[in-house]
Amino acid sequence: MLPVEQPFKTYTGLDGKPLDSGYVYFGQPNQDPITKPVTVFWDAAGTLPAAQPLRTVNGYIMNAGTPANLFFDGAYSELVQDKKRQQVFYARTSDEFSIATAVRNFILLIAAAAGSALMGFIQAGAGAIARTVQDELRDVVRVSQFGAKPDTGTDQGPKIAAAHAYAMSINADLEFPGGVYTIGPGTSFTIDPQKTRWVAKGPVGLRWSAVPTSGVAVTIVAGEVAAYETVRTMVDAILSGIDILGSPSSGALFNATGLRIGDGTHQTNCLSIEHVTISGWTNVLDYTNNVWWICMRNCRLLWGTITTPAASGNWGESNSFDDCVLADGVVMTLNYGEWKFYSGSLDNGQVILKNNAYMNWHGPHFENPGQTTLAKPFIDIQGVEATCHLISPQMVINNAGSGTPITTSPFNVTAANTNNGLILDGIQYTQGGYAQWYSLVSGGGRVTVRAPQILALSNANYQVIAENARGQLRNGGFETGDMSGWTITVNNANGTSTATVGSARVRPGSTGTKSCLLTVTKTQLGTNSGYGDITIEQKAAITAGERLMWRFAYNRQYTGGVPGSIDCYVLWQDADGNQISSTRIGYLSAPAGTDDGAVFSPYSFNGIAPGGTTRARLQIQFGSATGIGTANLTIDDVIVNVVA
Repeated sequence: MLPVEQPFKTYTGLDGKPLDSGYVYFGQPNQDPITKPVTVFWDAAGTLPAAQPLRTVNGYIMNAGTPANLFFDGAYSELVQDKKRQQVFYARTSDEFSIATAVRNFILLIAAAAGSALMGFIQAGAGAIARTVQDELRDVVRVSQFGAKPDTGTDQGPKIAAAHAYAMSINADLEFPGGVYTIGPGTSFTIDPQKTRWVAKGPVGLRWSAVPTSGVAVTIVAGEVAAYETVRTMVDAILSGIDILGSPSSGALFNATGLRIGDGTHQTNCLSIEHVTISGWTNVLDYTNNVWWICMRNCRLLWGTITTPAASGNWGESNSFDDCVLADGVVMTLNYGEWKFYSGSLDNGQVILKNNAYMNWHGPHFENPGQTTLAKPFIDIQGVEATCHLISPQMVINNAGSGTPITTSPFNVTAANTNNGLILDGIQYTQGGYAQWYSLVSGGGRVTVRAPQILALSNANYQVIAENARGQLRNGGFETGDMSGWTITVNNANGTSTATVGSARVRPGSTGTKSCLLTVTKTQLGTNSGYGDITIEQKAAITAGERLMWRFAYNRQYTGGVPGSIDCYVLWQDADGNQISSTRIGYLSAPAGTDDGAVFSPYSFNGIAPGGTTRARLQIQFGSATGIGTANLTIDDVIVNVVA
């Protein structure tokens, strides 16, 4: 309560002297205090009522012989009489003279809804202008101002929708205090980047309790004009620090879209989305037509699909992903457009490029965490004109020590893509090494390599640039069941030599089930050196200056008294079939009785085609120099790559 104040320091009579034996009454405002009294108190707590009329001694109201003050909560009227009951003073209301009442009324006024409009504000610094506190505070709209509360487990969607609608109406930001807000299925949001942006104040999640009835949780779409006409969208994150969450289980995703950018009609561009996790949806992220210059920065996209328009349209220019994580089974399909990635990770996920989509990724991290195999390639280039340029990718392979290389290639290029395909600009392994992949690139399409460390791969487990890449040998794995594509030459004057296809011995980890068996049988001793008792060969198209990479696996079984020898050559030829030069890859001999069992060993060549070359003849020669008996050589997975 506030003290009851005297209009004067002391009560005085009509003669101007301190009022003695006077009468003082307090009543309702604008009423007769005698007939309409109010209760006043001797104490601020309002526990000691003072009986009226109160008497004065020497100008003061006395309580038990001591001058005292009085207390009352609110306005009051006051009547003062002298000892002859003559009126000395009457005030209709204390508002006319009470400082305490004026202060109280002011406090009540500024505490009211419009109180902030009565207070001023000015920012420090030259040129700052005066504003009301209300104007300053209303520059930012918070969902809490509309009653939305996090971590309640109850539907906050309508309250957030009301806050969002108001923020859009005044072109203001919408702030979310930290926490997880439950959103019911009846609420979806459409953000116009020209009118508002969503900003988190602390970690924020919007968790839908069920599939939204609209089929889309959040849509970002420009409304009236092209978004590039609004400068703020080029510098501000339209959505920052606010997770869009559907089902908490990867095995029961909500059949809906988490975030859609654009509506297919309005131009939505020049904006960024930062520090956002989107998960729990069958379709995590969806791009529509008339969308470009969209930057996803420091975001996590998990579990579902990322889709782009299937038909060519006005979209796709310079969309980018900056230090984002695509993981846990997410599959991104790029149909058209230009896509730029910077750093970031693709963990147990996949990017599919179709049509003429172009992707450039600087410093990607590819990993199969928690797995010892690879279910599908990280990058799958299915489009005839699609291009993927990877610069310094880092491979973290999680099957080290398993003893079996991963047979699914991390990259795939369709054989129909002969001009663009995959461009590898360096590569780094941080775990497992090259030995953990059988083939780095599969599919038979165009692969361009600009990485010295790839061109000088070790022989371990037949690591190659690309299986079935440009210049491949036909039927290199002998999976046709015969020697189709191969030329066979027999030069065994002391017995017989054959080339057959079977499955008795196949390289462990091979993607096929067949291999080639070269058998040399010596029935008599002779002068034949043994080289070339049987030769198999194919030709590969190659241009001078291009690199030829040739690899195969071999397994030996020399019975009786017959030793065996392997000798391989590359014969460089011009367009007319004339031999320019030859390169002997190496000569391997082993004594009689050699048997490799189930072990296959690598045999490889890596060299540059000399000037004038248009093709290379690749020869595998097998023979036996001495002894009578049989020598068997199994050849599997002959792979040739030509790298520009």
